[in-house]
Amino acid sequence: TDADPIFAPRALELGLRQAVAERADHLVLLATLLSEGLGEAATAAIAQALSQWSVRLWKVSDPNARDAFGMGCSSFVRAEVLRQLGGFETLHMEVVEDLSLGSMIKNAGFRSCVAMGLGLISIRWVRGVFGLVENCEKNGFALFRYSIPLTLLACLGFACNAILPLLALAAGKWGVASCLLTYL
Repeated sequence: TDADPIFAPRALELGLRQAVAERADHLVLLATLLSEGLGEAATAAIAQALSQWSVRLWKVSDPNARDAFGMGCSSFVRAEVLRQLGGFETLHMEVVEDLSLGSMIKNAGFRSCVAMGLGLISIRWVRGVFGLVENCEKNGFALFRYSIPLTLLACLGFACNAILPLLALAAGKWGVASCLLTYL
């Protein structure tokens, strides 16, 4: 775990139960993102939308899919799996070691799963409206696997998510704006 999450009293127990039930070698329990104010909440929502350009969470447990995921505040890993992969020493130069760990586990053929942990683990990931900028300075390019095309595609997707609905609203096309906001 990272140092800054807040754990509910039964979070670890319930996470472990879920990992056992799923027969997971690696389980990521999705955290509740805390925010102070509308700006932080909107910024966190943008980050979550952009991350969907990088990984499909519903495909992480599919052994045939390329999708892998890790989250520093809530990853459960079998000790034997971690030992077989060389422990955390193999991640010492990684910028986003949590995502890299998830990829290592999945690529080695172990079973990874993602589960909702809303209310079990909470974290304030973005601080202030420009908190996303600070996080992207450190994590952004690594999030998209250091791929320039994927990063540019995510930026284009973000622009479409942000600009097209506003243009439709400005043109008085309420139905188009609604569809864009729903399906982009």
